[in-house]
Amino acid sequence: MSAEKKRSLIRHPLAVVITTTGAIATLAAFALLAMAIHTPDSIGQLFPFIVISSIIGLTILFSTISLSLYQLTRKFFAGEAGAKLHTRFVGIFVSLGLIPILIISLFTTQILKQQDRGEEEIQHALEGSRELYKTALNEKKKRIIENLYQLGDALSAPPRSMVDLLLEEAREESKAMELVLYDISGQQIGFSSLIAEPELVPTPLDPLIVNQVNKGLDYHKIRTHEEQGEILHVVIPIHNLRSDSGESRILSSYYNIPKQLELGQQKINDAVMRNKKRLYLDDQRNTVHNIAFVLLLLLSLLSALWFAFYSTRRLIAPIHQLAKGTKSVAAGIYNQPITNSSHDDLGFLVQSFNDMMLNLDHTHKNLKESQDFIEHQHTRLEGILSHLSSGVMVLDPQRRLERANTMACTILDSKITPSPGTPIGVVTQDHPTIAPLTDSLRLHIQQGTHEWSDSITLTTSKGVRHLFCRGTSLLEHGELEGYVVVFDDVTELVAAQKNAAWSEVARRLAHEIKNPLTPIQLSADRLRHRYLSKMDAEEGKVLDRATHTIIQQVDTLKRMVQAFSDYARAPKVQLALVNPTQLLEEVVELYQAQHPGHITLNIEGALHEIEADSDRLRQILNNLIKNGLESCGEKRVADVTLRASTEGATLRIKICDNGGGIEESLRSQIFEPYATTKPKGTGLGLAIVKRIIEEHNGEIELIDREQGSCFLLQLPNRHHTNNPNQIEMSLEEKSSQT
Repeated sequence: MSAEKKRSLIRHPLAVVITTTGAIATLAAFALLAMAIHTPDSIGQLFPFIVISSIIGLTILFSTISLSLYQLTRKFFAGEAGAKLHTRFVGIFVSLGLIPILIISLFTTQILKQQDRGEEEIQHALEGSRELYKTALNEKKKRIIENLYQLGDALSAPPRSMVDLLLEEAREESKAMELVLYDISGQQIGFSSLIAEPELVPTPLDPLIVNQVNKGLDYHKIRTHEEQGEILHVVIPIHNLRSDSGESRILSSYYNIPKQLELGQQKINDAVMRNKKRLYLDDQRNTVHNIAFVLLLLLSLLSALWFAFYSTRRLIAPIHQLAKGTKSVAAGIYNQPITNSSHDDLGFLVQSFNDMMLNLDHTHKNLKESQDFIEHQHTRLEGILSHLSSGVMVLDPQRRLERANTMACTILDSKITPSPGTPIGVVTQDHPTIAPLTDSLRLHIQQGTHEWSDSITLTTSKGVRHLFCRGTSLLEHGELEGYVVVFDDVTELVAAQKNAAWSEVARRLAHEIKNPLTPIQLSADRLRHRYLSKMDAEEGKVLDRATHTIIQQVDTLKRMVQAFSDYARAPKVQLALVNPTQLLEEVVELYQAQHPGHITLNIEGALHEIEADSDRLRQILNNLIKNGLESCGEKRVADVTLRASTEGATLRIKICDNGGGIEESLRSQIFEPYATTKPKGTGLGLAIVKRIIEEHNGEIELIDREQGSCFLLQLPNRHHTNNPNQIEMSLEEKSSQT
């Protein structure tokens, strides 16, 4: 079981528990809100439970929605399969859920505002009635105060004995319940009362009222009497009523408020109190309603969002699985069927997709087996071609190079890297050295030859190479599928055949020439000794010069015969451990004694011992050094340099001179017998050098140089030297097989 499946199994029960808790808390909040709406008086007891359950439900819903939104956003920006469709469906479901809720909430809010506006209008009407009552009462106060001032003006300095009588007349005229006259200290001077019990307000007058009136301010206030009900108490200063002492007076009056006005005020006050109480209860109910509405709106919105995410996830899950499955198929994975948990149209689609994946998996396995088999055959063919000693080139029917094995590149000395659709002509332009091969191939293809063979000579960086080519057309069901060209490098075979032929010629020449040389030389000596003493001086000089020339030329012929013999029958190599450093120093020291300052030896690093024939190696070095010194002639100072080094398991000796060099026409034939640049050379020196090098399983190469010539010798540290006769026999066998 993968780690992802384990985490999924752990998350699933936890998600169920959290979702169940949120659903219970949400339902509990709705139930408590319904109870609070029907019984507003219980809002105080239910409010904490409503808040707690609502917070739990809202928190779980909000957390679930936030998590779903985060997961959807992450999948969307990560480009997961089905994320865009999932986002689109979420947007559609959210719009379908939120738009009706928002419309209903908008209309509900407007209705609640209309109800609040009606309550406000009623309250304003009651307040207006109350203000109207206050206005009427103020008008009455104003008239009473004006009337009192008129009474005060009418009473002009009455004697003290007339005060009560004048007050009685004034009370009856002003229809007051009681008039009381005070001095400025608040002590009563006189009074007149309608009721049996005088002085509705106790004597003396309240000092606060006295102070206010003495400041020139009126005092008026409505008081409630147990028997008389509400009465209006008005107190004014009287400045024109003066006693014998000239002091000011204070006039206090009490007026009964009419029953109609008092009853109207009572009704208005009762209505205001009832409306306030109702408003208070309505405020509580509205508070509950608003809280319920807000919570209901939040719960509805979050529930709609959660339901949108949940429904979309359930709806999009098969599509998401199909998208993932399609992506897997595109990636070449066919063995991962999709889990199908529904039986609707989407379930049928998922099942059909699984059937298709099974068929694709079966087909893919068969195709994979076929590809593996083809790849195995291709690898096997590549292995065979790479280990062939022959070069192989494959062309398609349009003469485009499809394949070339490693040996083909080695033989042609060209890094032929075939690319699809590359014509052989383009390959020839990139590698001009193979032109003779491609020209022969093109000629036989144009002639319609089914099978052909040809001998071709190429000039590469390694010199002239001789190739033996065989070609054939690939036919399948009578249709041309391409061409195959197989070629072998027979340069060594040709060289061996030439060497064998030249060896036979040299052997016969040596045999035929050597036999008469001794009689000729003996006859010349006999003639010289027999007739030289009998001749005069002049004739003796002629005879002496003639016999000397004969003997000298015979010696030259003997040396030539010896060279022929050495080339024809090379002595068997005697292998032994040789110190190349010591060998080089001995040879160079010998020549430095004869040509001081003209021979230079450079040894790079320590040279390992090699297994070789020291005498034959000395012969090689002597020949090459001698050739270098002779190539300089008398026109320039000879400079021959020997440089030795070890690279891996190979000893490299480079011998360079500053002579006249080798002509371009002879470079490819320089190691062949009788190829020479000397007027009197036999042409066998370098041929013998090459044979000795080959007997040591080494290589010799002529290196390009601006001035003079340079030869590179490469000898292995360890090898098995073959007998020259055995080499010739093996080459002859190979030639006969070819």
